[in-house]
Amino acid sequence: MHVRLNNALAEWAGALMQEHGNLSLRQAEIRTGVHYGTVKGLLEGRQPNAETIIRFALGFNASVPEALRVAGFDDLAHAWETGAAPLVLHPARNNHHQCMETVDPVLKKAHELHEKVVLKIALIPFGPEREAYKEKLRTEAEANWNLIEARLKAEEERVK
Repeated sequence: MHVRLNNALAEWAGALMQEHGNLSLRQAEIRTGVHYGTVKGLLEGRQPNAETIIRFALGFNASVPEALRVAGFDDLAHAWETGAAPLVLHPARNNHHQCMETVDPVLKKAHELHEKVVLKIALIPFGPEREAYKEKLRTEAEANWNLIEARLKAEEERVK
């Protein structure tokens, strides 16, 4: 199996980790939500998917378009910059893989705020306070999801 290497991307990721306190793989995982094994591969020059690049950049408050360009995703970088096809990450249910959706700018902004909250919670030391924040975030997300589902169902009924 041939693995595509991207040394520029490896240097970019390594520089970010260095700038933020010479982070370990696990610390980078906590900060970005990208599995430490994927971070290791990134530092070795293995080419991840665009979702991973976006999540990694967001975790370090780095330029997403720059990250996408370094990774060779020029079209996605342009879409991110112009808002022509805003890209949003959603956590997967059972693993570290992510999916992307094209959504309107309002939903993009809402998700960006959610991402910031999740990243901040990840920086809180393990313990009861962190668990309380996580539970509150989960409960609020679930309530929002139910509201959206109900509105979509009502709209489907109205269209019929």
